[in-house]
Amino acid sequence: MLKKIKKIIFFFLQFFVKKKISTTFQNGIEFKVETRDKLGESWNLINEYDLSEFQVFTKLNKNDVKIVHYYGCHQSMIPIKIHKIFLPDSKFYCFEAIDRNYQIGLNNIKLNNCENKMQIFNEAISDKNGYEYFDFFSLNSFRTKKKLLSKKIKSSRLENIFERYGRPDLIYFDIEGLEGVVIEDSIKILKAWKNYLFIESHGDETMKNYGFTNILLYKLLKKHNYSLYKLNQNYKSDNEKFIKIENENEIPTNRYYLLAVN
Repeated sequence: MLKKIKKIIFFFLQFFVKKKISTTFQNGIEFKVETRDKLGESWNLINEYDLSEFQVFTKLNKNDVKIVHYYGCHQSMIPIKIHKIFLPDSKFYCFEAIDRNYQIGLNNIKLNNCENKMQIFNEAISDKNGYEYFDFFSLNSFRTKKKLLSKKIKSSRLENIFERYGRPDLIYFDIEGLEGVVIEDSIKILKAWKNYLFIESHGDETMKNYGFTNILLYKLLKKHNYSLYKLNQNYKSDNEKFIKIENENEIPTNRYYLLAVN
C-alpha cells in the first residue's frame, strides 16, 4: 500500500514540472526535446555517444533496414536519434501505450522534422487484440487486471501490426516485462522472414507478473532458431559489444539487453 501511495505522489509531482523545449547534441547532431516531467528529462536529454540501443548497428548492415518497429517508444527520442544518426532513409512505426508519453512523443517527432519518416501510435503491444488496462499512475506501460486506478488502452497483437504496417527488418522491444508473452504469441510469424530483435528483457522480478522469465524467453527464441547475444555490460569500453549466448547458464535473472538474429 505504501509503495502505491508513493507512486501516486510521484505521478502528481510530475505535473509541477514546467513544459520546456531543450536543445541537445548527440553524435554531432542537434535534437530538440520537449520535456514535461523529471523522468523524461533524465531519459531524453542524454547526450552520451553510445546508447545501448545504438549497439545493434555493430551487428547488422544498415542498408538492409528499411522498416523499423519500436514498441514502447516512451516519448520518441530514442527512435528519433536512431533515425537521424543511423537510418535516415528508413520508415519508423512507433508504439506507446501511455497517452501522456504519446502526446510528448508526437510533439518531439514534429520538433525534429521526422513526420515524413516516422509515425507514432497510442497503442499497447499485447498477445490479444482489443483493449486492456494499464496502471494509471505509472509513466511506464505496466498492464494490470484492476479496473480501479487504471486506464483502458487499445491493444494489438504483432500479427495485426505487421498486416497494417509491413514486416519490419528491425524491432525494438521495451514493453515492461510483456516481451515474453508477446513474442511467444507471434513467434511463428516472426521467424518467417529475416529480422533483428533488440529486446530489453526486464528480468525475472518484472516478467513473473506475466508468467515469464529471462530464461524462458531465451529458450523460446533458441527453439525457433534465433542466434542470441547479450549486450556486453562493458560495451562502452570493450571492442566486443555483444557476447554470444551458448547456453541458459549465461542468462542473468536481472534486466539485460538481448539481441536475437534469425
